[in-house]
Amino acid sequence: GRLPGASALELRMRRRGSDSGGYAGAVVDSKSCLRRGLQTAAVAALLGNAGVASALGFGTIRVHSALNEPLNATINLVALTPEEKTALQVDMASADMFRRFGIQRTSLADRIRIVAAPGNEDSQVLLRLTTDAPVQEPFLRFLIEADTGSGRALREYTVLLDPPGQ
Repeated sequence: GRLPGASALELRMRRRGSDSGGYAGAVVDSKSCLRRGLQTAAVAALLGNAGVASALGFGTIRVHSALNEPLNATINLVALTPEEKTALQVDMASADMFRRFGIQRTSLADRIRIVAAPGNEDSQVLLRLTTDAPVQEPFLRFLIEADTGSGRALREYTVLLDPPGQ
């Protein structure tokens, strides 16, 4: 659902957050802005019938590893009710969802484990994303889907891994 009086741009800005530290995004050109706008509209349309709107929010991804190391990253989920936290299921989005958004689902997406743990506040959950093997691709792009029982949410993440020591 949409917040009363909020424009699409305001909603995108709220979703992106402004946490310091970690990696949050990618270089954006005018074509990707248009595509992102269309993707945002498609997500809203897809999730419009997903049940009662959830206030679930995805935070910025924080990467704690470098290129050629096993992935170690965290994402904070916010604004969860106790019922939503109990029912929460988070996973990489399906191959079909990747295709709908024009994102290539690489084999790395299948190797990323997502484990939920209590966050810093009662309404938060901390997601830890890890791999067993070192990540050799410097640029990662993936979709994470969260289902709270009362609604679903998707978020695209783009990560640029720096070489070790950078």
